[in-house]
Amino acid sequence: MSVIIRNTPLEKIGFFLSEKRRTYSSEEIRERYMDPKFLFYINREGKKRVEIMREGGMQGQYLGACLDYVRVGAMNACFWEFGGEKGLSSFIKEWMEMNKENLIWSDEPIPATLSLPHIDYKNCPKDERHNEKHKAIVDLGGRVRCAHVSSGEMKPNYIHKFEHFDKCSMLPRIDMHESKPDEPYIEDDDYDENGILNEYDRKRLEEYEREMREFEAEEPVIVRDPCYAIISEPKNMILPLEKILSRLNIAGRTNRYVGFPFCGWTLAWYVQKWHDQVPNGQAPLFMRENEVDCYRKWPDFRVISSDD
Repeated sequence: MSVIIRNTPLEKIGFFLSEKRRTYSSEEIRERYMDPKFLFYINREGKKRVEIMREGGMQGQYLGACLDYVRVGAMNACFWEFGGEKGLSSFIKEWMEMNKENLIWSDEPIPATLSLPHIDYKNCPKDERHNEKHKAIVDLGGRVRCAHVSSGEMKPNYIHKFEHFDKCSMLPRIDMHESKPDEPYIEDDDYDENGILNEYDRKRLEEYEREMREFEAEEPVIVRDPCYAIISEPKNMILPLEKILSRLNIAGRTNRYVGFPFCGWTLAWYVQKWHDQVPNGQAPLFMRENEVDCYRKWPDFRVISSDD
């Protein structure tokens, strides 16, 4: 892996060598074979974050440069140890406050292909077969949801409920299943030499047979289970920065690291896209309290370390 050093003025921080772009190999970075004034290296200590935020250290600097300065790296991804997406959002907020008179995001324009991570599936993410016979519905927020409804008959007194948060619909859900009486397990040696069952197991078997008669006699009811999985959301839906970072994050859900398959400069483009959603920079920074967002743009991304 090589690290591309962009052409940007960072006199206060002093971690660029000259106006000429320079690429360092991973060996050079590991051995610190660099100009003494160049402070960039992969395995930084935590104090770098303190240095850059102290005494207006980020003022007048590109956001991309500041984000790249405080990251750590893998072979195919970069990570920030800020206490999750909320912590990284707070760091970006600090940069914005230092540069509120002149927000300079990057030294290059945003690529035309870069877009915010709005949900956009072609089929139901829970089960693509749902779309074969059932149409979708649109909720009050403009999200397109799967309208598939599963149905079946269950005995009312034998319905068991399981409450959980459904990742595909991003809604609290109650799953239901029918639970028949449990048949007792009886072994051959529970019978004596005359084939008579011992009293304890005989009572267990009689109780089971009684419960089964009640089960069979009960009239079933129809139970319906709508899917409601989110298939897509409006492209003009305003996304908080914390939610954008969460959807792009490829790190484990440890609430310590945030990781992306790109460097701080590309992350700055995403932040600029977030900022430009609403005029005058009024796009929200954080998600609502207790809001949960389960969508991941790269759910199967595999981080490759230098040891792999």
